Amino acid sequence: MPSKPGYPEALEAAWLRHALRITRAGQPRLAVERLEKAAGSLSDAFTTGRDPSFAGYSHDRRALAAYGLFFFPRAYARTQCVMDEVRPHIREPEGEQPMRLLDLGAGTGAAGLAVAHVLSEWFPERPLHLEMIDQAEAGLERARELFAAGRALWPRATLRDQRADARTHENERPFDIIIASFAVNEWMENQPDEALLEWVRRQWNALRPGGCLIIIEPALRFTVARMERLRDAWAASSVGRIIAPCPHHQACPMLAQKRGWCHEVREWDVPASLRMINRRLHRDVHLLKYSMLVLQKTGRADEGSPWMRLVSPVAREKGKYVVHGCAADGNLHRCEWLTRHLTPEQKTFTETLRRGNRVHMPAGERLGDGRTERLAGPPELISHEHP
Repeated sequence: MPSKPGYPEALEAAWLRHALRITRAGQPRLAVERLEKAAGSLSDAFTTGRDPSFAGYSHDRRALAAYGLFFFPRAYARTQCVMDEVRPHIREPEGEQPMRLLDLGAGTGAAGLAVAHVLSEWFPERPLHLEMIDQAEAGLERARELFAAGRALWPRATLRDQRADARTHENERPFDIIIASFAVNEWMENQPDEALLEWVRRQWNALRPGGCLIIIEPALRFTVARMERLRDAWAASSVGRIIAPCPHHQACPMLAQKRGWCHEVREWDVPASLRMINRRLHRDVHLLKYSMLVLQKTGRADEGSPWMRLVSPVAREKGKYVVHGCAADGNLHRCEWLTRHLTPEQKTFTETLRRGNRVHMPAGERLGDGRTERLAGPPELISHEHP
């Protein structure tokens, strides 16, 4: 199984130092307690309240500090999860040129810094150049401080930030990775689908050959539906390759059949500061929930590969395991395998399978209900190792 994403101690310590400055508390625990109410208010605004003014949190010093403890770590870890999807597809540029990264709607820089961290581990000898675009100077100021605090995580990286509107920003040079994390739903809430599609086309034109556009969004039904419609429009254009979440370029079966919505759920190692600020809030922070779309500027892979993405948790029913997957043939599949034939190791492995896993399915047979495939055993997990 892939390892759980973590959160660098250097960044956690940097946010705790910032919290101490803002609250003028004498110790980290007291500083965190003083920011608890602000974190709860932000959580409500970002989710259930859908307050249209929540984007201005960076102008409130306490709210920004609370964001850094409560939301920044999860944004960082989510990006690491998505980069696992990108891993088999990314290649170093030729020659000595740096890899160029762009974080649009960067806020305090969680997504861009996470990409820089991951790429620095994959290609330790390759220079990186990270650009961040956001309209809020306070957020970019924090991103600069975090970049300096975490220098050992991206030792060969340089940073440039710019105050600008990420919706209309024109890129001067091409990039290897362009990322927008939890920003599109803000920008496009009252916009037609065509506006989002046009924005994606502009980012696509700013990618180097082989480069990736990464969009990460909340796991809310209406934001996911927008992403699924965008994904279908892009698939129909026959341009480039969809890396994630889809194993195919046909119409999204979940959108067409209105059967759930395509999103990811991942476990991670929650940092101590987040556990501390969440003691009385009791929010669901132990799971990372998000949706994504990753497009690569390259030719399309051959269709028909047998891999499948699990789009539901694995359920244990009487004498069997059951799971649903989206497969390379463009359809949703209901798969089951009987427990009586499994070794203890196979049962243990099955219990570790999660929504979002990429798997190869063993041979099976279609049952009489016409919709269930009975497999000879559990699926095989696909590694994300870089070639």
